[in-house]
Amino acid sequence: MTRPLGLALACLALCGPLPPGAARAASGPPPASSPALVFEQPQAEFGDVHQRSTVEHRFAFVNRSARPVSIAGVLPRAEGGTGEAVPSVVPPGGRGEIRVRVPVGDRLGRTGIRIAVDSDDPVAPRLRVGLSGFVESAYEPVAPRLDFGVVFRESGRNLALDLASREIERLEVRGIEIQGLGTQPPFVTARADERSGDAGEGVKLRAEIRPGAPAGIFHGTLLVRTNVPSQPELAIPFAAAVYEDVVPEPNPVPLGLARVGEGFSGETRLRSRSGQPFDLGKAVDPAGRITAEGLPCPDAATDASCLLLRLRGTATAPGTLEGEIAVSLKGIATPVPVRYFGVAASQSTEIRTLDLTGVRTELEAPAAPLPVPLVPAPPAQAPEAGPAGGSAPPEVVLRWQASKEEGVYGYHVLRSRGRLGPYVRVDRGIIRVPEGAGGSHSYVFRDREVAPGATYDYYLDLVTTSGEVRRFSGVLAKTVPSPSNDGKR
Repeated sequence: MTRPLGLALACLALCGPLPPGAARAASGPPPASSPALVFEQPQAEFGDVHQRSTVEHRFAFVNRSARPVSIAGVLPRAEGGTGEAVPSVVPPGGRGEIRVRVPVGDRLGRTGIRIAVDSDDPVAPRLRVGLSGFVESAYEPVAPRLDFGVVFRESGRNLALDLASREIERLEVRGIEIQGLGTQPPFVTARADERSGDAGEGVKLRAEIRPGAPAGIFHGTLLVRTNVPSQPELAIPFAAAVYEDVVPEPNPVPLGLARVGEGFSGETRLRSRSGQPFDLGKAVDPAGRITAEGLPCPDAATDASCLLLRLRGTATAPGTLEGEIAVSLKGIATPVPVRYFGVAASQSTEIRTLDLTGVRTELEAPAAPLPVPLVPAPPAQAPEAGPAGGSAPPEVVLRWQASKEEGVYGYHVLRSRGRLGPYVRVDRGIIRVPEGAGGSHSYVFRDREVAPGATYDYYLDLVTTSGEVRRFSGVLAKTVPSPSNDGKR
């Protein structure tokens, strides 16, 4: 769709130098005003893991002060993370470890986890250490989502999603659990009893909002259990806005950008699908940030089934403004849920406005939202096969080159016994892009899990730093020579 765009972008400072209490690497006795606990490696890597994995690490430290230090708590900033200090009381000159276990959950791409260490050190009562690494998904799409949009209560709605994994030849779903609806009745159902994909390697997931579902805006998760060893669980978020006769448009209501202390506002139209007139009763915001008033729609003289709802509020703190109000209408028993969103910036935040009026952009909506904007991909080039050499065990050697790899984390190699698949990853880990070097890079992959005389098809996937996976090359067929061929290719 082609349309002019107008954007207001707020530049917010999200990172900066570590605070005075941040952990230092151990390098000798500190001054009297320095932290007592000194970490040998305050920033550590956990490598490449799949979603829903748990990473573990031990941070070694030494007490460089002349007094014992008692460690009161170890607090990973991640849901379900745990930590402990061994020992919890460290004598002068003594050594110890901070041991942490942190589930990465449903993060995707490069990620960092901060761990706070609280102690009775008067100089630095809170220190911070950090873990960083890369989280990938074993599934396609890598970030599936089911957005039911507006659902009319009397009819419900169905959605379908093709799900596959390049880590196994045939995906099987062993169970689906619906989470996040609390005590609501089971008005959401899901099943996966159909095959999908060119070779039947995937499954078709079908989800339904049943007719008669309660009115409201719902968010939940389908927890899908599969036969993928590297990631046996996949969380698929879903959202639905269930309405009866009166429907708001737009919903959520955009409140725009405002500085702290300034007002913001937005509008939505409430319209009766049956054409019946109605009046506003009251609108309640549980967060207490929004007030609402009902006004006639511009065409009220000819359309009594429409009401303009104007939302107002004041920005009180920097950050995202999100919430939901319940709009009661006279003569209608069920309140209409209306969501809102906006951004509040501090008085000192620099706000830059880009006037993009007249810019023409051709966009094709993706099947599911991506976690971050797409990163420009390097030009694709099919892999080339190289000789395996003499009497050595059979192998296939793939070589390729790539340039302009900004935003690229690495590559996967996929193999099949037929051009239509199924294709399965054969690399034992992401083939990483070299760090700190630009220009063009050359890569070599040796596949030694092949049989003499067999023909295999290969292609490459590209993995971005945000965890997105994209096709990088064409398909290359390669026949492994039999011993009778005397090693010739």
